[in-house]
Amino acid sequence: MNQSQDKIDLMYFSASWCGPCKMMKPVIDNFIKSNSDRVNLIKIDVDSDRHIAQAYRINSVPTFVALKNGNLIDRFNGMVSQSRLSQILN
Repeated sequence: MNQSQDKIDLMYFSASWCGPCKMMKPVIDNFIKSNSDRVNLIKIDVDSDRHIAQAYRINSVPTFVALKNGNLIDRFNGMVSQSRLSQILN
């Protein structure tokens, strides 16, 4: 199996004006650094990529959508801990 197919795509919907999004940056950076072999981070700015945000029905930021092989495995919004992000790996 292709290694990239084994990875989880973590879509991170945020905005430049979003305070909680800015506060999530070190948490996300650390999570991705620790799990780069298992997770692809896809950052999406809801202002510049409105069509993508609308397609995923994003109503607030930050919002995370986790996909594996294109299938939804988890979705959560608001500020989250690294342990909550790690739950998508199980």
